[in-house]
Amino acid sequence: MLSGMPYRFGNVSRTFEGIRRVRSLILSLAEEAEEDIWMALRKNRPNPFYNQTAEGLVLELYYGLPNTLWTPWGKYRIGGSGSGNWEPTVESALPRLGAICLRGERYSSSEGVIGPYYTLSRVDDFDLPEAALKSHGDYTGYEETNKRWAEACQRFGRVDDDRTEVVSRTGAY
Repeated sequence: MLSGMPYRFGNVSRTFEGIRRVRSLILSLAEEAEEDIWMALRKNRPNPFYNQTAEGLVLELYYGLPNTLWTPWGKYRIGGSGSGNWEPTVESALPRLGAICLRGERYSSSEGVIGPYYTLSRVDDFDLPEAALKSHGDYTGYEETNKRWAEACQRFGRVDDDRTEVVSRTGAY
C-alpha cells in the first residue's frame, strides 16, 4: 500500500533486518560481478529529513548504483560514489528483492540518471513489510526518528560492517 500511514512498531524488526539483508545482497552481488564495478560504502544512520516510509523499504538507484534505501527512519545510504556498469548487478538483484517499479527516472542528464525507484517485498525468502510511503508533512520529527533508530540498533545490532568499499572480483579498481 502506498499511502500515508503511521509508524508501525510491529514491523520494526523485519524492516531493520531487511536493510541489513538488502545491503548484504547488493554487496555480495557486486563482489561476484564479472564487470569492473566499485562503490564507496557509507557508515551512517538514516537521514530523517528525506524519504521516510511508514513501513517497508524502497530502493533508489542513483546514477545506476543501488545505493539508497527509503526506510521508516529516512534515507539510508548504502554507498556513495561508484563506477563501472552496475546494470547486470542491479538486474540480478531486483528479482531477488521482489522489486516492483514505483517510479521511473526522476532526473536525467549527460552525467547519469536518478531513479528508478522500487518497492521491495522480500530479500530471497525473507519477506519484508509492504512499503507504505509517507507524505513529507507526515514525517516523524528528527529527534524522534533518531531515537527510534538508536533503539533499533541497540536491540537488533548494526546494519553495516567495517568495509569502506566494494570491488568486483575482477579487482580492476
